[in-house]
Amino acid sequence: MTKDVTGAMQGIARAISQTLDSAGGQQMGFVLICFDGPAAQYVSNCDRREVAHAIQQMIDSWAAGSQNTKH
Repeated sequence: MTKDVTGAMQGIARAISQTLDSAGGQQMGFVLICFDGPAAQYVSNCDRREVAHAIQQMIDSWAAGSQNTKH
């Protein structure tokens, strides 16, 4: 990932945070993952442990065949 992508992700994260917080009426946690082949980078408003837990819950839900998580 380039520095331009990293900078763009920071700006996108600010916009996501403001939009979700406004829509939800409270602070909403989120993570944005970008990847280019084997390289991946994320930006979030949560700590790494919360992000890992949320991602694992989503993966487990997908493995169980849940249709609740949309993309």
